[in-house]
Amino acid sequence: MKHLFLGIFFSSNIFLFSQEKDSLNSKISLDFSGYVDAYYNTATHAGNETKIEPFLYNHTTKSNAKINLALLKTQLTYRNFYAKIAIQTGTYAKTNYPKAQQWLNEASIGVTLSTKSSIEVGILPSYIGFETATSATNLTASRSLLAENSPYYMTGVKFNHQFNEKWFLAIMLSNGWQTISSSVNKLPNFGSQVQFKPSKNTLYNWSTFIGDIQVNENYVTRIFSNFYLDKTWNDSFKTQIGFDIGWQKRYASSGFATWLSPVVINQYQVTSKWAVAHRLEYYQDRENVLIQSILLVPFKTIGNSINVDYSFSKKIKLRTEGKWYHATENVLANSTKKNNLYWLTTLSYSF
Repeated sequence: MKHLFLGIFFSSNIFLFSQEKDSLNSKISLDFSGYVDAYYNTATHAGNETKIEPFLYNHTTKSNAKINLALLKTQLTYRNFYAKIAIQTGTYAKTNYPKAQQWLNEASIGVTLSTKSSIEVGILPSYIGFETATSATNLTASRSLLAENSPYYMTGVKFNHQFNEKWFLAIMLSNGWQTISSSVNKLPNFGSQVQFKPSKNTLYNWSTFIGDIQVNENYVTRIFSNFYLDKTWNDSFKTQIGFDIGWQKRYASSGFATWLSPVVINQYQVTSKWAVAHRLEYYQDRENVLIQSILLVPFKTIGNSINVDYSFSKKIKLRTEGKWYHATENVLANSTKKNNLYWLTTLSYSF
């Protein structure tokens, strides 16, 4: 956590000496928001484990109604300083956070340097990918394989700069790949995010990560690239296209292992209350860098899903999703099948 404390000290000094603080908000404001997501998940082939699949980190339990994520978030703003804290519970928290920090979804402080720049320090939402942990904001109820196997959150120091209406840049020094604390002797990992928005309906995003990842007792270099396009065609039709590729140095032999994943999601808003979405995706991890199977065989899986949404209001959403995975090896149903069909129903409320 050494790098986190250094970042907090640095940001605090910027706050004290910022030249533009008098031109920004001089009143204290406090905002609250919340989210809860309940679900029921099942599969044709359930396997012999309680977790629906080891490579899925949202809506993880099967044949049992659960709370995936219950979240309460607070943001305090004073002049050019802001602080955020979010507490959580649910199967998502238990699956993705260390036991000591399972209740803590986000905790950060930030300093607005100007109308275009800011620095944030702490546990932050990941800058990688277009799908978030609050699944009601995504086009499909479940997250894609691409998103499930990239970070939900990052811990460190992040600099943001909005050049103009079209270009945005963020640079982050972090403790690691979805890591809250790290070795005091380990250098921080580097990440970047570049966004280009040629119009209000089109967004291109490129995010990167490079750093050392602990594998058993060794540290090996990981390089990762995430690209996506978010396109709104009209009031009814939206498309998201993503592509991840990563390289990790082999610790037992020379060279790098590679994994990759493309995904395409289309959503059609039928009426103000009804929406349907289709996702086509592929994930390839030949050397089990991120996705391991019991048999340690290559993970090569294609996925198809159909999602139907009904919105009772802007705050309450009911979603049902049917999803089919096909793999080249027995890596599904907890490493017992090559094919599996999943059903997921979620009910979410946000305020």
